[in-house]
Amino acid sequence: MLKKLIIFILTLTIYDLNAQVLNCKISGSFKEKTDYEFAHISNPETKKNLITRINDGKFNFTVAKPLEIEVCFLYFDKDSVSDYEELIKKWEGLQRPKMIAIEDAKIFVNSDAKTSVVEGGEFNTQISKFNQATRTRDLKIFLDVYPDSPLAITLLRANVILLKMPEYYDENEPSVPYNKLSERLKNSPQGMKIKKDLRL
Repeated sequence: MLKKLIIFILTLTIYDLNAQVLNCKISGSFKEKTDYEFAHISNPETKKNLITRINDGKFNFTVAKPLEIEVCFLYFDKDSVSDYEELIKKWEGLQRPKMIAIEDAKIFVNSDAKTSVVEGGEFNTQISKFNQATRTRDLKIFLDVYPDSPLAITLLRANVILLKMPEYYDENEPSVPYNKLSERLKNSPQGMKIKKDLRL
């Protein structure tokens, strides 16, 4: 009887874990006719690549929602090559990707990935704000608003080289944007790595 009860509890636990898996939908559409046949979402950290076919100028991804922020890059292509390294070599210098976060979002494509407009999602909004801050060469604008965002430290880590360029910070001091991070992020493994890379 006890053995049956344990099996029953384990079954319920597995079912409950499966029930907690949430999906998010990333859908997109081209404003004009396109020759691209496939949309790709690539993760440079995990080197994984998701592929979906473009039908009548539209594409859809249904992805497991990550527990933490996951930043990926959106590409378009005429074939369905899935190997990450092969894709990077092929795309290098040919097209500019669009940085997106894995969360519910709609993507409106003008002609290429880079100029696409992403609507929806807290982190995609933050990515847009970050890109605007880099264009105006003032990362502090972004960090003043999102000092404790997990995306803040992810993007800073990916753009450490910017922090070493005088035009992106005041008084030739690369620690200015870093110091705007919350103490929680500064003391995280990623925060400590950024500090080391900046030699602070």
